[in-house]
Amino acid sequence: MDSEIEIKGFWWLPESPDKQVSGTLSFSPGEPIVLELMGALNIAGDKILTLRDFINPSIIHGSSLGGKPVTLERCLQIGGTAGLTGISTTRFTAKFAYEGVHFPSEKDIKFRGLTIEYFNLDEWFSKNAFSQQSPKPGTEIVTYEQPSPIKTIVGDYHIDFVSLGPNSSMDSFTYVKLSQKAGVNIWSDTDKSIDEFLPLMRHIQNFLSLAMSKPTFVTDVTGNTELAKESNPAFYYPVKMYYPANGLKTGSSKAHYFEMLFTLPAVEDQLEKILNDWINKAEIIKPVYDLYFSALYNPSIYQEFHFLSLAQAIETYHRQIYGGKYQPDEAFENGLYKILVSAIPADVDSGFRSSLKQGKLKFANEYSFRKRLQLLGEHLSERLAIDFLSDKKLRDIFAEQVSDTRNYFTHYPPELKEKAVKSGQEFHDLISKLRLVLQICLLEELGFPFDKISEIFKKNREYKIYFS
Repeated sequence: MDSEIEIKGFWWLPESPDKQVSGTLSFSPGEPIVLELMGALNIAGDKILTLRDFINPSIIHGSSLGGKPVTLERCLQIGGTAGLTGISTTRFTAKFAYEGVHFPSEKDIKFRGLTIEYFNLDEWFSKNAFSQQSPKPGTEIVTYEQPSPIKTIVGDYHIDFVSLGPNSSMDSFTYVKLSQKAGVNIWSDTDKSIDEFLPLMRHIQNFLSLAMSKPTFVTDVTGNTELAKESNPAFYYPVKMYYPANGLKTGSSKAHYFEMLFTLPAVEDQLEKILNDWINKAEIIKPVYDLYFSALYNPSIYQEFHFLSLAQAIETYHRQIYGGKYQPDEAFENGLYKILVSAIPADVDSGFRSSLKQGKLKFANEYSFRKRLQLLGEHLSERLAIDFLSDKKLRDIFAEQVSDTRNYFTHYPPELKEKAVKSGQEFHDLISKLRLVLQICLLEELGFPFDKISEIFKKNREYKIYFS
């Protein structure tokens, strides 16, 4: 949601349609949905509003001054003021607003499909639909041919990447404007609640952010519901949906296709498999996604936090995908672990003893962060010609730098102060290398062949310096 709205009209509770109150619904990007009423929905006469009278209705209905129906869902009353003769205003927030339909109750809020637009999706779509000819001086012919949709099936959903166009406007004397936008259609053979669509929308958002190398976010959502449909001929009236979208950053910069890791034309033949892999593996490596995207969606965070998020993401990735223990758990717990625990002197403080048993000794069987980096570097070096991973000595230097820097920013031990990379261009380069390694790992999980991965990064302005 990247545009402001203001809807003036009349508002009421579904069970009291005859008690309507005038007011204004407003929404700004990144802010809550707010309804300001000149009166109260549940108070009659000149009674003074008290906190006891505050209500949290699941649904509020409205009608704009132009006659368009509106439904607010999951509403919370957050304020009210009283005039000399009684209530003057009340304020509500809502989690969702739907313009174009009256849903009778929360359980009735179902959609057959949604059309979602994401920030920078047009650049990622990269489908040229226009051609231009000048058959003779003073004559221009512009032709638009709508690109075919790229259709995929993921679980119970159809996910289509489509062109929303053509859109046209003109002034008979001065101009003609012809344009298209890219969108993602998510639809199902059965009606779904918005809570069932949202996780899938988030997965697609994260996938696009990885592909674009920049954070994206939802800018527009239009839904199709049986409650806003004509039967003959079959036609869905568009229902606009508003909510505070995740990842929204005001002033976000435009991304260009040549800056992205990959665009739709590069993967459209394998898109269904890639999306299925991305979503199916989300449960396994969700912590990796969360750490990677927490840094990507917050570019203004301190570099130290950015570095720590990437380092933890790589450690978590290796643990989730490769495991990494010196001995099977049962052998360790019944063998070396018991020996180590029994060797703790009896006079050791009980708190210290517990810390050893449940902490350091308990996890002594797991590979260290440094070893995980070395193993991951070895795995990648066998498949890609990356300069800082090209031989064992360089891999060890990289693993030591990252490990010492992570440990310094986590615990600040004085002995690591001189070893850790803390600022300047060297720190920026270390973050860039970490991000490169993690992006390669994610592309590998999506099934990208390594020759394609190499091609992607050799063309990238930030990362091509690391490739031979």
